Amino acid sequence: MARIKVASPIAGISGSIGGLTFSRNSSGTYAKGWARPGYRRSPAQSVQRAIVANAPTAWRALTSTQRGDWDTYAAASAQELTDQFGDPYYASGFNWFVRLGTHLVRVGSSMIAAAPTGGTPATPTLTSWNPRDGSGSDTDIVYPSAEWSGYVLVVHIARCGSTGELGRSSRFWEVFTETSPDSTTEAFQSDFESVFGDIIVGQRYTCWAFRQSTEGRRSAPAVLTTDVS
Repeated sequence: MARIKVASPIAGISGSIGGLTFSRNSSGTYAKGWARPGYRRSPAQSVQRAIVANAPTAWRALTSTQRGDWDTYAAASAQELTDQFGDPYYASGFNWFVRLGTHLVRVGSSMIAAAPTGGTPATPTLTSWNPRDGSGSDTDIVYPSAEWSGYVLVVHIARCGSTGELGRSSRFWEVFTETSPDSTTEAFQSDFESVFGDIIVGQRYTCWAFRQSTEGRRSAPAVLTTDVS
């Protein structure tokens, strides 16, 4: 790995070119040799690839008016996104159609033809995130009463490299979804173990918990990092 110091007129660099991959972490910008990622075939990844592969056909099946409505939706200020350099940008109507459709299909719903009319759900609150090794109580999250009423619960989890790491901001896995969440708590030990294998006391995990609307819009996540007990 090689460290890089970026100077004017270049403000940042990311991606791969000529056998090199440029990236950034908390220490700054760096470059490393490109390597082909492993082609994993987990059930979740197979579902994801199928959704993306079928999306262009679904998009062409929309009426021209519906596609125009998606483009209008995508161009609205509420849909502003931020890239890896912190700069704002706008995705296309097709991008949003695929993104929200993916969210919906992954929780057992269908892609929507009409552009969304609702906004982004408010960030939820987690009272506690309790990763466990399965020898006693199950792994669960606890939240205020009816915090997910009317929303789908989506949980992403990442394992920290060590207990010295305060929390993760990348390498998350979608571990658990529930279309009718319990009023105050949801347990998911088997889902947790199916992704991370043996859970060991003392390991540290970061949990992201999202609200997802019936149109596929997701909130910003509630975030907690906790050691396995």
